[in-house]
Amino acid sequence: MSSDFFDAAKYPTITFKSNSIKKSKKGYNASGKLTMKDKTLDVKVPFQFDVDDNGGATFSGEMKVYPQQFGVTSGEKGKGGTVSISVIIPLVK
Repeated sequence: MSSDFFDAAKYPTITFKSNSIKKSKKGYNASGKLTMKDKTLDVKVPFQFDVDDNGGATFSGEMKVYPQQFGVTSGEKGKGGTVSISVIIPLVK
């Protein structure tokens, strides 16, 4: 959360705004804009939609991003891999 990583004091939110959702072989893909530290990139988020026996449902998905594309560094200049972002959204009847 420090200023050389996410700088949460200055950039307290990370947002994703979907502009389309399409069915895929393994579930769905949401395409849209991911904004982190005032940098916005187009991304796809693969996700599942599961309904339980009680009428509730869950959206769940995971995507990988390269933090350095958003100005998030890992201490060693120029180094860095991917970070997985997981989302689980329960829906209750």
